[in-house]
Amino acid sequence: KEVWVYYTDIRAAGRGYEELYWRAQEAGVVFIRGKASEVWRNSGTGRLVVRAEDTLTGTVMEEEFDTVALAVAMIPPGGLEGLAREIRLPLGEDGFVQEKHPKLDPVETLKTGIFACGCALGPKDVRDTVSDSLGAAAKTVSFLGDGVVSASPERAYVDPESCDGCGECVPVCPVNAIALSDGKAEVDPFTCNGCGGCVPACPREAIDFKNSTRSQLRAALRGVLMGKGEDELRLVAFVEKNIGYTGVDFLGLDRAHYPENVMVIPVPTTAFLGLGHILDAFAAGADGVIAIEGDHGVDEAFTRERMEEYRDELEDIGVDGMRLYYSLVQLPAYKNIARLFQIHASTVEDLGPLEPEEEEAVRARLGF
Repeated sequence: KEVWVYYTDIRAAGRGYEELYWRAQEAGVVFIRGKASEVWRNSGTGRLVVRAEDTLTGTVMEEEFDTVALAVAMIPPGGLEGLAREIRLPLGEDGFVQEKHPKLDPVETLKTGIFACGCALGPKDVRDTVSDSLGAAAKTVSFLGDGVVSASPERAYVDPESCDGCGECVPVCPVNAIALSDGKAEVDPFTCNGCGGCVPACPREAIDFKNSTRSQLRAALRGVLMGKGEDELRLVAFVEKNIGYTGVDFLGLDRAHYPENVMVIPVPTTAFLGLGHILDAFAAGADGVIAIEGDHGVDEAFTRERMEEYRDELEDIGVDGMRLYYSLVQLPAYKNIARLFQIHASTVEDLGPLEPEEEEAVRARLGF
């Protein structure tokens, strides 16, 4: 029997795959670099004819075969979208299940207690599928064996007295943790991933974040900006507290230099920041604000778009939008944090201290 393989590129990625490729060649498998453009049945012989171009020789060839197997795209399982909608399980942009983290939690989904493996997560071969299955089984045993489900208390919560049930927060949540019940929004603490993106989405400020409430953040701002001189410039850096703040710690371990007038305040994520938080910083005495995100799981494009909207709103109320800056810094590139601090400090230095008119505009917007 003769086997032909038409290919565009061959990458033997995986243990033993290169050896398999060589064994196939030694066994007589014919590899043709080129795409099959057409397949039809020869009415005379009943066999299938494959028309393809050999890109190495530049020749068009037609060969007859008894069986032809086409390598088509692997798409998500047919019922996955409906199931995900029913159990409120987030999917990725490609339609596959969104894992919690591709390296640290590859089989855990964004919904507590639900694990995924194999081709539910994306195209995989048998080896990776088996590894995923073992990992998901181990996670399930651990989850069920404890008999108790624990969750971090640092989650968004709704003040039912302030909530009017408008539903603005529901579509914002990336993990579908918010639902309306009896005309009020409710946050499922076991589904909530703690991104805080719903906090600034509420027009009535009925949503806040445990251990990082608006009043706590205001107290932190007063603390870091206390005793500021009349002509002194100070900047507030809202830094995502896990990965981003670890990067700031690494700067200290490296004894790296960044402007001493940058006051770092850790926050759950920068998605949690609303225009009110930015204005609170200016009202407390900051001349510039920089937000540093480090969490891979946060929708960076969504947060960046929000920050651009905040800059426009600052301009509308009379504050120079250049006083606000945002950036995503992954942990391997933590040294960029110092550079960003220096760049924004230089920008604010050119702008000078917050003008009295700008201070008045901030206070007026906050209702002071």
